[in-house]
Formats: sequence, C-alpha cells, structure tokens
Amino acid sequence: MDPFKASVDAAFTHHGIDAVLDPDGVALPVRLLPTRPDDIERFGSLRVQDMTGVYEIREGDFAGYGDGAVILIGAERRRVQTHRVDDPRRLKVVLDTVRV
Repeated sequence: MDPFKASVDAAFTHHGIDAVLDPDGVALPVRLLPTRPDDIERFGSLRVQDMTGVYEIREGDFAGYGDGAVILIGAERRRVQTHRVDDPRRLKVVLDTVRV
C-alpha cells in the first residue's frame, strides 16, 4: 500500500468527523476533516461573520459529486459551494460549504 494513502486514511480515521454525503439520495457515510472554522471578516468598523465551513474529504468518497452536493454533519445540512484538489497526490478534496 502507498504510505501516503495510508497516512491520509489514518488521519481521517483518527481525526475525522462522521458525516453523510447526499443524505436525500445515496446517503453515503463519510469522514470529514474540518480545516478551519467560520471566519469573521473586518471591513473598517464592520464585522461580518462568514458562514463558510471548509472540510477535507477523501477523493474516492467525493468521486461523482461536485458543487451543489449536500452533506449532513450531525443535524446540520451544508451545501458544497466549490471544491478543489490542493493535494499533489490527489488523495483529498477540499470542500467549501455553506449552511442550507
């Protein structure tokens, strides 16, 4: 087995959170790695909280899905706004999500 894939799998197993991809359809159980919390942006004296949540998912789990996919995390539904692959080995996909 590829040691890099084994490392990614171990990170998702030990540090990931449970979620369901496409809860109204296939309902595929997956593990996600939250990468950063909601941000608070400052524009002068105005503070705006960005409701974006960024998660990583194994590439194989997200295969066949794209922008607009819905993820259920606990009781919270999130829709994928954009996705990208930052991983040079293409083992993980970064999902930028919003609450729905």
